[in-house]
This record gives sequence, structure tokens and C-alpha cells, in this order.
Amino acid sequence: MKLPKARQLPSGSWFVRVQVDGQTISITRPTKKEAEQEAMALKSGAKKHKQSGFCTLNDAIDRYIDARQTASPETIRGYRKIQANRFQQAMTMDIYKITQNRWQQLVNQEALQISPKYLKNSWMFIAAVIAEETGERIHVNLPTVVPPDLNFLEPDEIPKFLDAIRGDKFEIEILLALHSLRKSEILDMTWNDIDLNRGLIHVRGSAVFNEHGKLVHKESNKNETSSRTIPIMIPRLTELVKSVDKSSAYIHVGDPNLIYRHTVAACKKANVTICSLHDLRRTFASLCYHLKVSEMTCQRLGGWKDFMTMRKVYTKLSQRDHDDEVKRIMSFFSEGNCNENCNETKNSL
Repeated sequence: MKLPKARQLPSGSWFVRVQVDGQTISITRPTKKEAEQEAMALKSGAKKHKQSGFCTLNDAIDRYIDARQTASPETIRGYRKIQANRFQQAMTMDIYKITQNRWQQLVNQEALQISPKYLKNSWMFIAAVIAEETGERIHVNLPTVVPPDLNFLEPDEIPKFLDAIRGDKFEIEILLALHSLRKSEILDMTWNDIDLNRGLIHVRGSAVFNEHGKLVHKESNKNETSSRTIPIMIPRLTELVKSVDKSSAYIHVGDPNLIYRHTVAACKKANVTICSLHDLRRTFASLCYHLKVSEMTCQRLGGWKDFMTMRKVYTKLSQRDHDDEVKRIMSFFSEGNCNENCNETKNSL
């Protein structure tokens, strides 16, 4: 019989998995010897597995993450952030002994410290960890998540914003965002991805931060529709790429947070809606709607997987378009139109 090998988790505990009668059993113990001895006892049949025991939330999270090493580095980073900052009272508690009422109390405490949206995301992760470890589904009441007021530039704000970023250190990155690129796609963009001869931007990979804060470049981006080729639609981008120093392989070098700060600074300078880099992607979708670009074209250019995501999250109706459409409705119900429509109806009867 092959001896199971335990390995140490970041928490210091020792972890091993064994297969018994087709069932995968996870074991976490304070020492390597204890973990391997229990694994051998289960494998040999000397001990029967019970779906209960001692396991801290911290150890359960380590095991959950360990089983998902193929997940996006950014996803793992998000898990680790929750582990390090949320539900700290529960991290050293035995999750087999935490009652549903106690979980509700812990959730209520977190609700006093963080936004409803972040709490919902954090709890969904914690609940998944509990379910995988214990098989129990914990149901708690969460605060109502109020949809955020998502910012974007109105069509008449875009020229002012373009003037404000002209000559900025990160103008190229910001213009790429206005071409619909995600932040992760911009960070992975190389000079070879911009084909000036054909006037095309090739979007293929992505770059995200892992749990250790290191930027990791991936060959693929968010989903199968994200890989795309976009025409250069802002002439200024062509002008910049022709003249810029290309000594580094990647277009952006340095702290990505600086792009955000420069974007916000440009918005303030132009006296337009304050937008983040990702808000410029929303601006692109909203501009497509304003210009009556077909949804299929907009979806293809932006690399959205489905229409509903594009409509719900990204495509925003400009105030000007809204006002124009309201005027058309008011015009229909104006006295003259109403009388004319009523007369037509009477004559047809």
C-alpha cells in the first residue's frame, strides 16, 4: 500500500487527501505524522471515516484553494484577500461546531464593516468552503445589495476628456480603454499587438495579479469571445504608437494603479464625470448605443460573452438621448398630435 504524503498548509497544519471506496477524504492535522497516520488508517480500513471532526475555517480555505490551482491567479488572490481580512473570528474556530445562528451573528458583524456587495461576495466564498468541507449548506440573511451608480462619459464629454489626456504619460493605455479593452488586456498588450500597417489592435491574452502581488501574464483572457481584433478608431492612438519609445516589450510598464489616478485626474481637469479605467470600457458601449451601432457589432468589438451582460452592466443611456426620447413621447401626446390621431381613428370606424 502506497504511503500517503502530507504537505504543510500556509496555516502551519498538515494536509493529505486519500481515496477510500471511491470517496475523496481530506485530512488536516497539527503535525505531518498525525495526518499521515490517519490517512493510512483510513486506507487500510483500520478506521472508518466520519463526516465530522476538527477543521478550522482557515484550514478549510487552504484546502479549498489547493484543489483549484488551475483557477485564475486573480481569483486565488481574491480568495486570499477574504481569508486575510474577513470573518477573522471564525478562522481559528472548528467549522463543524459553528451553528447556523452563530454564522448569522458573524455575518451581522461583518455587515457593520463592509459594503453589502463585498459581504455577499465574501459570504458566497465562505459558504462554498463550508459546503465542500462539511457537506452542509448554511443559509444566512444578507443585507440588500443596492446596484451602484455606474459611471461613464456622456458623448459630449468624450472630446473634453480626450483634450485633457493629450500628452499624458498613460495616454496610450487610456485610449486603449476607450477602444473597449479591459484593464487586464491592456496590461498584457505588447507593441506587436498593434498593427499600424493594417490599423488593427489584436487582443489575445491578459495580465492579472496573483496572491503574492506578482503580475502574471496569461495566454488567454476572460472568455472565448474576449480574443478579438479591433480597428484603431481613434486617430490619436496611431499617432502616438508611431512616435513612442518601444524599448520595452509591453506597452505598460510600472504600477497599474497610476493609470487609474491619471484617468481620474484627466476627468477632473476636463470637468467631466469622474471615471475609472473600467468606466471607459462602459463609455465605449454607451457610445455605441448613442451612435446606433448594432448590438452584434458592439458585442464583438468589446468581447462580451452575451448581450445581457453588455446591456445590464455596460450600455448606459446618455442624458441627451434620454431627453430626446422623452421629447418624442411628449410630442406624440401633444394636443395637435392627439387630435389628429383621434380624427384618424374616427374616420376609420
